[in-house]
Amino acid sequence: MYDTLLPLFFGGPSHVEPVEAHVQPMQVSNESTDQPISDADVHDALDEERTEIEESRTLPKWLVQTLRDSKLDAPLSTRTRSGSHDASYASDCYALAVSSLCDEEEFVTFDEAQNSENWMATMSSEFDAIVKNGTWSLCDLPSGKKAIGTKWVYKLKRKPDGSIDRYKARLVAKGYAQEKGIDFDETFAPTCRMTTIRSMCALAAHHGWNVHQLDIKTAFLNGDLHEEVYVMQPRGFVQKGQENKVCRLKKALYGLKQAPRAWYEKIDAYLVAQGFRNSPTESTLYVKREGDVLLIFVLYVE
Repeated sequence: MYDTLLPLFFGGPSHVEPVEAHVQPMQVSNESTDQPISDADVHDALDEERTEIEESRTLPKWLVQTLRDSKLDAPLSTRTRSGSHDASYASDCYALAVSSLCDEEEFVTFDEAQNSENWMATMSSEFDAIVKNGTWSLCDLPSGKKAIGTKWVYKLKRKPDGSIDRYKARLVAKGYAQEKGIDFDETFAPTCRMTTIRSMCALAAHHGWNVHQLDIKTAFLNGDLHEEVYVMQPRGFVQKGQENKVCRLKKALYGLKQAPRAWYEKIDAYLVAQGFRNSPTESTLYVKREGDVLLIFVLYVE
């Protein structure tokens, strides 16, 4: 079903044959064949079709409103009655495809997610990875220091056909509560320019080089912190008997203002230690040559 529906709202060719293909054309006079109809008549017809579709599917109110506001099936003023049928048919398929993606929602708060086994398992996996990485150590909050709050952020990763691929939960620090000079100093982290990426792709295409792309999972969790930063224990994973303790961060968390810079400093030191030379004009471009082998590394820090 998705192979049929998805091309309709992604703009690609569809294998769906119009209804008119199975109907013998009617004999109409030359005076009415190409005569446009008014937008008011077309909109009235579309509203009636929308109402029937909504009632038959019992779509959520928010989805109905989204479909109405999108106006994806709004006809041109010169469209004939035959064309208006195609427009409503595309809207029909679009509504069906979108409603099929609403099998599960992304939660906003921990209070909602804690009742789901899938989300709790994902949070447990994320928490275990943080602990295994040595991101923090529990301690008492020193006098005069302030602990930053944390929150869980949830995201559903889907496959091309719309089905759920995996559940993703990330622990994020409330970096907006940080104060410069107290729990962070420098925050700037360089990132490559699109001109650099296009230039590398052009060189690879010209010389026939192999190109590889990778994404480093939980990259920011590997950055070492030099500042003294404390965060609250994450909800759902407060250690029993140590409820009053806070987490002294050794490595960065997502959401911290200095997290991108800490990650860049870590990966830069590693690449230089491996024999890469950093470009003097592009901080995220590294080059290494051994004999006839040339390796160019471009780093993109989000």
